Amino acid sequence: MRFEKKMISQWVTHRCERQLGLSLWTDAEQASPAGHALGIPHRQIRPGFHQMARAGDEWQAEKTADLIAAFGPDSVLGHPSPTIKRDPSGGYKAVSYEPVELDRFLPGAVPGTFLVETEFDPLNPVFEARWRLDWVHTLPLAFRRVRPDAIQVGHSRQFASGITPAGELVDLTEDPRVPLRVIDMKLSSQPGPGYFAEVTYYALALSAWLAHRRLDGQFAVAADAAVWPGSFDVSRVRAHGPSALDHDLELVPIEVFVSEIARFFKEILPRVATTAATPAWSTDLSWHVVPSCAGCDYLGQTFPGVRSGSGAASQPHPNHCVPTAHDTDHLCRLPFLPRGGLTVLARTGIARTAVLAERRASDRCFDEHHSLRAGRSIIPARARALAGGRIGIPGQDATTQCIPKWSDLSLYVTADFDPSSAITFAFGLSGFFFPNPFRAGGGQPEPACAGPRIHGPAA
Repeated sequence: MRFEKKMISQWVTHRCERQLGLSLWTDAEQASPAGHALGIPHRQIRPGFHQMARAGDEWQAEKTADLIAAFGPDSVLGHPSPTIKRDPSGGYKAVSYEPVELDRFLPGAVPGTFLVETEFDPLNPVFEARWRLDWVHTLPLAFRRVRPDAIQVGHSRQFASGITPAGELVDLTEDPRVPLRVIDMKLSSQPGPGYFAEVTYYALALSAWLAHRRLDGQFAVAADAAVWPGSFDVSRVRAHGPSALDHDLELVPIEVFVSEIARFFKEILPRVATTAATPAWSTDLSWHVVPSCAGCDYLGQTFPGVRSGSGAASQPHPNHCVPTAHDTDHLCRLPFLPRGGLTVLARTGIARTAVLAERRASDRCFDEHHSLRAGRSIIPARARALAGGRIGIPGQDATTQCIPKWSDLSLYVTADFDPSSAITFAFGLSGFFFPNPFRAGGGQPEPACAGPRIHGPAA
């Protein structure tokens, strides 16, 4: 089993124990006899996944080129043979570096430089002691090497505060040590808590690594860790020079996420990892399918156009969440039922939609959660509909978003696809309904549509 940084982002975003536990299994372990014996499902290779990953790599290469253009080629340190793409004028368009050991460049790094794609092992006695990780060796659970996209080597007193291996903030305004700032280049134009938690993990791991290598007397980790988010605009640092770098970055509120990292390593990860290695994973790790699960590797979607017998990694496994929900009649089959409501219903002995379908709106099981109280009429009606019952509006206290039969309406519907990736597709649909006096019977609504109009990035 192996831990890597994306699992922190997934946990902060989804809070799903099942996703975390299954993600710890490598592909080789899942395909092994031990993995098959435990029923560990494979990761689904989702359509478009590789394209998104490639787009992220291209964005990172462009931002690395921006650093070279602004600070000069001698200020960006990394693997000695980078892949360089130039624009028509001969300038740097994209520069890709291969991973290289951090300790190869750090001892001689000087202020004003950037260490690109440098990696190190996060597990060491300092990090393990601070975050109570001694148990990982008995499971065993390996940790993937940490590789920040860029580490900015600052000048003494450039940053106001630093962060220790324990997550404590220290004053750097009078500190003579050289500060190191972690910068993570993300394609996302709207970096959220998951990305901020990842960068916080990077900073804490780097601080512990410095202490372990006894370099903490020379270097300190700045608390001003940052994300370089995606944008279609020309970067400010390329347009205006080195002093504009901070305007391109989004600072991570690192003091907020330290407590999240502490709880994750001290409470969540030990319990989930231990359970994931046993047959109890399928029953003891909590899960709940909601719309935000669409990007999960273990959802169990059936993708159109995938031929039977090929692309096995893209086919659903019986132990993926959607097949499991159908096989067990899990309450998450009900739309808009929050995880808290599911927990309350389970506490009252209701774990299947068939059982919930038998309850009336006045049942006391709906009294203990605000979402259940608000939906006490519609929730059991939806459960009955899933069981093959009548579909309709249950009572006077429920509403519907269906279009009325006899209204003259103008409709404008837009949807942004994946806005966080900075690859934006805008789907626009406009239409209207009007009575047709020339139709037999008269007055029947006739649909008219002027779309859809689809806009996307240039190829």
